Amino acid sequence: ENTAHPTALAQFISDSLLKYPNPSELIVVLIGHGSGWGADVLPGQPSGWRDQHVDGGMLWDDTPDNGTDVSLSLSTAALGETMTLAGAQIGRPLDLLYLDACDMAMAEVAYEVRGSVSHLLASPNVAWATFNYDNLLPLVNAQRSGGELGGLWLQAEADLLDAHPDHPYTFSLLNLDKMDGVAAAASSLADALLGDMAAARPLVVNAHEASAKYDSDFDGDIDVFDSYTDLLDFVEHLQNDDAAGAGIRTAAEQVVVAVSEVVSQTAFLGGTPLPYPGQIWDWDRFGGLSVYLPVAADEARRKLYGPASLAWAADTSWDAFLGTFWGDSAPPPQSKCGSTTEECEGLAPRLGLGDQPEQVFLPLIVRR
Repeated sequence: ENTAHPTALAQFISDSLLKYPNPSELIVVLIGHGSGWGADVLPGQPSGWRDQHVDGGMLWDDTPDNGTDVSLSLSTAALGETMTLAGAQIGRPLDLLYLDACDMAMAEVAYEVRGSVSHLLASPNVAWATFNYDNLLPLVNAQRSGGELGGLWLQAEADLLDAHPDHPYTFSLLNLDKMDGVAAAASSLADALLGDMAAARPLVVNAHEASAKYDSDFDGDIDVFDSYTDLLDFVEHLQNDDAAGAGIRTAAEQVVVAVSEVVSQTAFLGGTPLPYPGQIWDWDRFGGLSVYLPVAADEARRKLYGPASLAWAADTSWDAFLGTFWGDSAPPPQSKCGSTTEECEGLAPRLGLGDQPEQVFLPLIVRR
């Protein structure tokens, strides 16, 4: 099966419900590579996959097609479609969605699945492949709500990684029933910034530079060139900037309130990551929800950040704010490596037949 296709994923959930109908809670876990919001042919994603499909995102799947392996992935919009189809099977939202993948605790992702998912557990930064399910699955029982289970899973993941300080981590549990409030507040802030971009630009640059960020380009160095920024930290810097006008500061305060209602539980640990011994990952202010904010450098994928790709961009002014911030100039051209890893220096080759893994993890359906 092509796990990167929304119909195939929804069918898996549907088949599970046929075997175990009328669940008290419906929890879905998706495990795989992630890169935050995904649209068409995104550059700079985790390497090892070639001929990337136009729907860049998560759950990359090498699927045989007439004798040729075709790499496909699930876009943010397709993820939303999957959850909508799954929720339709039981006539109500999913109780918990755990995206066990990198960079998925984003406003854009959370907004896409709101309405079809009640709680989202994810990481705004790199998520380590702990495969901690021998500890997570025993916590499932019919008396626990999706939100309660998500909190227990978050703590179990944190407890495991606390014993490995060379694996700094971030986890967030999000109450998506409140996500519309974040979108409305963020849109009002974007409108306030758009009101006088010449005056707002230095405020945005300063707030972005001072805010916590997450590894969006997967180079191991979290710096100003990473475009995934902690939304709460960013707006708090705007709110506390004496140079900001009253309208911007008030709008920023509204975002603070809205994000605080969505982020119900967090856990994080800074440190030096094992694969990058020269780097320190730390977050002075971890809010738990990131947002796309390319400030230090423009990105080719910004041209894909719009209503056609994201409900967040369709329903808020965030894409208009980013476009005006960059003076409505065209984003840089997309590199060849944005669509294929063939002959791209620095990208890992796909595993050969001789590179067999020592362990294989199989998906399970557990009823408790």
